[in-house]
Amino acid sequence: PKFVILGLLCCSVGVFFFASPLIKLRHVILTKNTECLPFPIILASFFVTLQWFFYGYLIDDSFIQIPNFLGCILSSIQLTLFVMYPSKSDVKYKPLSSVDF
Repeated sequence: PKFVILGLLCCSVGVFFFASPLIKLRHVILTKNTECLPFPIILASFFVTLQWFFYGYLIDDSFIQIPNFLGCILSSIQLTLFVMYPSKSDVKYKPLSSVDF
């Protein structure tokens, strides 16, 4: 029972992590601009949660499947925002080697 409670707590924290960029959903819709959302992190979250979901499916572990499936859905919703409301900023991500210190 203690491990089930701990597992549910960890799953909940994971889902909240994947949903956290959606806090800015209202701002994105009002401004029609995704400049405030971290595209590389959201894209990485999508692929990572997709891989973990398939792994959970292969070993038949619902503690891995469910939160990562939800994370994949939430990340895909966030990626859809980038298609619907593209960033209007001219600022592009710079490689680390080109950053001046």
